[in-house]
Amino acid sequence: MSMILRHAPEQFSLKLDHEGYWDIQDLIQGIRSENRGADVCELDIKQVVNHCGT
Repeated sequence: MSMILRHAPEQFSLKLDHEGYWDIQDLIQGIRSENRGADVCELDIKQVVNHCGT
């Protein structure tokens, strides 16, 4: 997820707004496009974010 968001959002058709935010559904599609996270859902993303740094 950090590779997509920090290093190559354009490779995953992820469009960040002027403040660096993205649509969560676009992120999910980007992850799924790599065939590594075919089952990823919004809850998965929220769990990663909520537990980041703990």
